[in-house]
Formats: sequence, C-alpha cells, structure tokens
Amino acid sequence: MYTIRKKLGKLINVLSAGGMAVTFVLMCITTLDVILRKVSNISVRGSYELTEMGMVILIFFGIAALQVARGHVRVDMFAEKFPRGFRLALDVVVMVVEAGIMGLMTYCGYLKTVSDFDKGLGTSVLGIPTWPFAALMTIGLLLFTVMLLIDAILSAAALVKGTDVELDEVNIDLGE
Repeated sequence: MYTIRKKLGKLINVLSAGGMAVTFVLMCITTLDVILRKVSNISVRGSYELTEMGMVILIFFGIAALQVARGHVRVDMFAEKFPRGFRLALDVVVMVVEAGIMGLMTYCGYLKTVSDFDKGLGTSVLGIPTWPFAALMTIGLLLFTVMLLIDAILSAAALVKGTDVELDEVNIDLGE
C-alpha cells in the first residue's frame, strides 16, 4: 500500500506542479492587466475568466497534493491526549467519512462535466469551453478521494498491527 501511495503521490505532485505553473501564468496575466489599466486604461480581455478557470486547476490539484504531504489542517490539541489506538481509529473514521463526501463530490463533478459538454457551455467573454475544467476538477477530487482511502487503509493496518503509520515512508515532499 505504501508503494501505491508513493507512486500516486508522485503523479499528484506532477499535476500539482502544473497547477503551480498555471498560477504563475495567472499572476503574469493579472499583473499585465493591472498595469495596462493604470497606464493606458486598456484591459486584458478575459483576464477574469482565465483566472477563474485557472483557479479550478490550482485548487483541486492542490487539495490532492496537500493530502499526499499530510498537510491538511488537523485539530491535534485534544487528539494528542488520547491513546494511540483511539487516535488511529479516529483517523480511520474521519478519513472514510471524508472519502465518502469527496466521492459524492467527484460524482457531482462528473455529472457537471457531462452536462457542460452536452450543453456546449463556455465562458461569456472568451467562449472557453467549461467542460475541460470541470473534468480537471473531477480528476483532482478523484485523486484526493483515492489518497484519503489509502491513508485510511494504512491507518487501519497500523491500528490492527499495533504500530504507528510510518510517516517517513509515506510522506512525499511537495518539492519533488
């Protein structure tokens, strides 16, 4: 399971790097737009739409990458006071519930992708089709869901074995 997590984590990190590249491009477009508006009262056509579409990539690949690094916010203030077994059991329950909710969101993302494709929806200014971005959102949600399930399985296995989850083996640095 650690091997699967590591390989999936590397894929997610590559996609996340793509999201970071999109962020850089969006930053350049927004900066250019602001400078042009201040200097010449001209705007970059569709910069707001490009930012909206780019944020989809950034956010939904980012949440999967954050799960790879186990960087999501956790309330450890009280959990650290509980015995190891209870903490692991709580982790399993929380991750399974999260995965269920994310699975529903993934399904809704799939339905949105199909709907946008069938209707031929696009953005209002540039006419960019919205379905590819809905598909990328769905992929990001799916990867996050799978990563949550893998982490739940690893925590459950650690609970059964009476050990801790090997964080050093599992964690993948976001800088790779």
